[in-house]
Amino acid sequence: MPNPHDRKNIHAEHRARVRRRFLEHGLDSMEPHEVLELLLFFSIPRIDVNPLAHEIMNAFNGSFINVMNADYNRLLEVNGVGAQTAALIRLVSELSRYTGAAKCEGTVLANRRQIIDFLRPRFSNLDHEELYMLCLNGKNRVLSVLRVSSGNSVSTSADIRVVAR
Repeated sequence: MPNPHDRKNIHAEHRARVRRRFLEHGLDSMEPHEVLELLLFFSIPRIDVNPLAHEIMNAFNGSFINVMNADYNRLLEVNGVGAQTAALIRLVSELSRYTGAAKCEGTVLANRRQIIDFLRPRFSNLDHEELYMLCLNGKNRVLSVLRVSSGNSVSTSADIRVVAR
C-alpha cells in the first residue's frame, strides 16, 4: 500500500501553472474566478487564494465586472479581503480605464455616433454616474478624456472651476 505522504500534491506548482496558462493563452483561456485568482497571487503570497476568489465573486453576484467596479470599502467587507487586495483590485480597474483612454488619444471623432461608440466603454458596467470631459482639437482628434466628477447611482455634480482648470 502506498504511503499517503508520498503522493504528489495536486496543488503543487498551481500558481506557476496558472501564470503559464495566462502567458501562453491569455485571459480569454481562463474563467473569471481564475482571472481574479491570478490577480490575488500578487497581493496574497503563499496561500491558496482560489477559495477567496470564489468568495469575492459570490459577494458580487458572480460578476467579474462587478468585482472590478466595486468600491474599495465594499471590497473590504468581503471576508479575507484586506487593504492591499482591495487597493490592487481598484488599481487594476483604474489602470484598465486609464490605458483605454490613452490608447484612444489621436482618434478622430467626426460625428455623434462615433462619439457615443468611443465613450460607451467608459460608462458600461458602472453602478454610479460619472461626468467626463472629451477634449478634441480643431480636426476632431481626441486630445484627452478626463473624468470631472463621480457621483451616486442617480446623479453627479461638477464644479465649473474644475472644468475650467
